[in-house]
Amino acid sequence: MGQLAQPSTRQCLVPGDCYNMARLARLRAGGYLEIGMADNVVFLSASNWRCRSRKLGEDLLGWTDFRSSNRLGLRDPVECTLTVHHPFSRTIIHQIYDSLMARLRQEQPRVDEPDTRALLILPFHRDRGRAGRLHR
Repeated sequence: MGQLAQPSTRQCLVPGDCYNMARLARLRAGGYLEIGMADNVVFLSASNWRCRSRKLGEDLLGWTDFRSSNRLGLRDPVECTLTVHHPFSRTIIHQIYDSLMARLRQEQPRVDEPDTRALLILPFHRDRGRAGRLHR
């Protein structure tokens, strides 16, 4: 009851900072991330994001078909397809975004603490013919 007969889809833009923080948090978590909020859960994977209502037991929103290669800089928004599964989601989409951003900011490593999961830099040494390891 209350669900649309068919989900509605439209093209949208995800702000660059949201997309970047979600991607980094997801990669740090091993490729998949589940973020719990008061009444909803957001699932982030490489190919899609979806928001599910705990109370209704239904998907509210879904973001798919991310086109990050179309942007010129990291701060530029990312084009994607937004699917609205439930009419209720239209009234809370900004609350979901604000909650998601707050949680993603919590996932970011603090600037004053080094990230222990920092990537290794592997320069190629021509004289040895193999990569050497340097830690940042």
